[in-house]
Amino acid sequence: GTYDRELEDIFDVQTEVAGHVAAAVRSELSATDRERITARGTTDAEAYDLYLQGRFAWNQRSNSSVARSVELFQQALERDPGFALAHSALADSYTVLGIYGGSAPNEVFPAAKASANTALEIDPHLGEAEVVKACVAAVFDWEWGAAEEGFKRASELAPSYPTAYQWYASNMLTPCRRFDDALEQLELARQLDPASGAIAISRAITLFYARDFETASKELEAVIKLHPRFALAYYFLGQCHQLEGNTTNSLASLERAVDLSEASSETLAAYGHALALDGRSTEAETLLERLGQRASERYVSPVLLTHILIGLGRTEEALDQLEKAAELRATNLIWTGVRPTYDPLRKSERFRALQQRLGLA
Repeated sequence: GTYDRELEDIFDVQTEVAGHVAAAVRSELSATDRERITARGTTDAEAYDLYLQGRFAWNQRSNSSVARSVELFQQALERDPGFALAHSALADSYTVLGIYGGSAPNEVFPAAKASANTALEIDPHLGEAEVVKACVAAVFDWEWGAAEEGFKRASELAPSYPTAYQWYASNMLTPCRRFDDALEQLELARQLDPASGAIAISRAITLFYARDFETASKELEAVIKLHPRFALAYYFLGQCHQLEGNTTNSLASLERAVDLSEASSETLAAYGHALALDGRSTEAETLLERLGQRASERYVSPVLLTHILIGLGRTEEALDQLEKAAELRATNLIWTGVRPTYDPLRKSERFRALQQRLGLA
């Protein structure tokens, strides 16, 4: 059908059209559905525009763009403190900053929980906010059972929200080695958002952790064709090449990841690890010192230092850093059980104790 209206209030038009569509498919919006439509929205057009700008920045997935999304969501909430989706989006941004290591976990994850809870106070049926709470339960609290329950509840409340399936797969199922389940969830996410680079790369990362390096490489190359400046794709492609024995392509991809990410700590650590394995220990030591200096100025997960230390064969120092990371509840600890980088440590009692502590033994 077509719906011609005077555009005086975009939100009223959206609600009216939703009702017409529901009637057209011989369905009726329940009272709860009508409440959800109005509770999630805002009557402030500028707040809504700031929310959309924030979502665009959040989807870029670099630390600087996600930090910018925080500012935009906060501006939206200054205009309309009752805008539930903006509270939930702010929680998303804090969560990504924690997962990507842009901020210290104990700073952003409590803030993510608080924003998600505020969103749920406004709209108790907001599945998007439940996704954040489930994700934090996994990556920060290491409460895997609660995380799984939360993700399932979120997908029931928001069945068309692709991030619910993506984060369930990437932040809970994959660390728990449930790779087939993770790929199934990622396929649901892909069907909902076929053009998403973040979802496409999540599938490739799951394949990488499942040690299907050949398929992962192909999928990462496909992501790069569509998103040629996606640093995370080069980051994992470089590691795939390294494990396939292609040192030249590995170093080239990791150098590209460093450039595109503006020398993020994560890409420097992977590049340093590759250099160390290639026998270029002096260059690797230089990057290790660079990360150490950066850690004295701002948050750098100790987990990243272990990548270079392992490459240099300094395994006891690497274990020291992992134990320090556990005290900080560093997010990237949850992938130590599946990341090939840690293969040299797997027989260590200290490493096994760490996996037990994480609930991933």
